[in-house]
Amino acid sequence: MLDLVWVLNSPEVYLLQVRENGLTDEQYRNWLTQTLLDSLTDRRGTGSAG
Repeated sequence: MLDLVWVLNSPEVYLLQVRENGLTDEQYRNWLTQTLLDSLTDRRGTGSAG
């Protein structure tokens, strides 16, 4: 999981999202927050029970 957090927080991903995809800083923050929450928590119901 640490690798995922590291990559998503990288300057390269920020630049890709803001410069290439046209997100504003606020949109990027919202995207990053939601992506991290979805990735680090079991929001899809696919986690193991027990």
